[in-house]
Amino acid sequence: MSKARWSVKVIIKKEAANKETFHDGWLATGDVGFLDDEGFLYVIDRRSDLIISGGENIYPTEVENAIALLEGVQEAGVVGKASAQWGQVPAAFVVKEQGSDITVETIQQQLSSHLAPYKIPKEIYFIESLPRNASNKLMRNKLKEIAKN
Repeated sequence: MSKARWSVKVIIKKEAANKETFHDGWLATGDVGFLDDEGFLYVIDRRSDLIISGGENIYPTEVENAIALLEGVQEAGVVGKASAQWGQVPAAFVVKEQGSDITVETIQQQLSSHLAPYKIPKEIYFIESLPRNASNKLMRNKLKEIAKN
C-alpha cells in the first residue's frame, strides 16, 4: 500500500492549539481511515468516538451499520458507556421504522450473527429521532449525555 502525502499550509495563530493539532508537520484530524490498493482514502470513524471495551476497539459506525440492516430499524447511533468491568461498553440508540415492534432482545440476538459478542450493545434505547446538527451530522455528545443517566 503506498503512502500519499498532501501538503497544506495552514496558519493558525494559537500556539496551544497548534501544538495539539500538528505533529511532526502532520495535521492530526482525529479521523480513522485507510488507503485501499488503488489509493482511495476511506474515512471510517473519529478517534474520539472509538469505544475501548476490555482492551478491544469498537468503531461505532460498524455497529450502527449492522443495526441499520435489521428489519424494523430506521437508523441507529452508538456511543460508549462507562462500565466498571470493561471500561466502556457500546450503547445503542435506535429509531424504529413506523409500526415496527422490534425489541432489545431481537436486536441483540440478530446482531450476534453480524458482530463479535463484545461489539453487541449492552444497552439499547429506543428514541423518536437521533440528535443531528445543521449539517445532519450525528451529535454523539448528546447521546453520551443520555447514556450517562
